[in-house]
Amino acid sequence: MNINTPQKVVLGIGILTLLAAYGKKKYDDYSNVIENLQFKISSISKVNIKGLSLFFDISVKFYNPTEHDFYVNGLGFISVKKVRVFRKGIFLGEANSDITKIEIPAFGTNSISGITIETKYLSFLSEMSNLAQLTEIKDYTLEIVVEALGQSYVIEQPMTAE
Repeated sequence: MNINTPQKVVLGIGILTLLAAYGKKKYDDYSNVIENLQFKISSISKVNIKGLSLFFDISVKFYNPTEHDFYVNGLGFISVKKVRVFRKGIFLGEANSDITKIEIPAFGTNSISGITIETKYLSFLSEMSNLAQLTEIKDYTLEIVVEALGQSYVIEQPMTAE
């Protein structure tokens, strides 16, 4: 079967239209997941002091409340860039990140561990006048900066312990 030039053009346009529609749907699905993504601290570990900085590792458990699977394969189209910790609106510390492999099934969860938060020791201590304040997890907010699909998303939620 010979395909002439006008047929090739029509076929090419048809294929491009299908690819664009598929890409648009994926873009919309991933945007929906990112906008509805929920997360919480699942653990804090490896607390140590180096110089004037206090370091601690956190594990974050993500929950995808949408009907769309969220699988990012590490190509850099979507990445977690920063994780910031606040207490009563006051910045305590942050971690720079470049996590590019994320898999969260529809209505499912996944954890990312080993996120090292750095805070200035004296700033942290000034926020904690006693040990009871340190344990009031409801006073903390976690902020995650995600770069996805050509945009930066800032997702903020109060911390809750698992």
